[in-house]
Amino acid sequence: MKIGVLGSGDVAKVLGGGFLKHGHDVMMGTREPAKLADWAAQNPKGRLGGFAQAAEFAELVVLAVKGAVASDALRAAFAQTLKDPGFLAEAEKMGVEVQHVGGEEIQALVERIYASPPEVIARAKAVAE
Repeated sequence: MKIGVLGSGDVAKVLGGGFLKHGHDVMMGTREPAKLADWAAQNPKGRLGGFAQAAEFAELVVLAVKGAVASDALRAAFAQTLKDPGFLAEAEKMGVEVQHVGGEEIQALVERIYASPPEVIARAKAVAE
């Protein structure tokens, strides 16, 4: 199986090495390839790439990052998926329109909605019922 491990810390390295030992094809996704130089030397069958590249490569993606980096990794992987020809072909077969809207745009929209005056919210609720 092709596995993408997003991260370059100790957990990501252990997971990537373990998957390789069990015969899987592994690509480590990172923002800082230099952090994985030792891992790459010890695991010559492993591959290195960015978050989006590892997500595109993989049949299974493992998120092994901490804190705020997780949202960056997932956004990059999600954006790459929305460009994948196979994914787009399947969406077209299902009659689903695919349009990427970034997290920042969604956050701005939600903030605008929450800032709406109470009377606008009341009218929207009445229409939705």
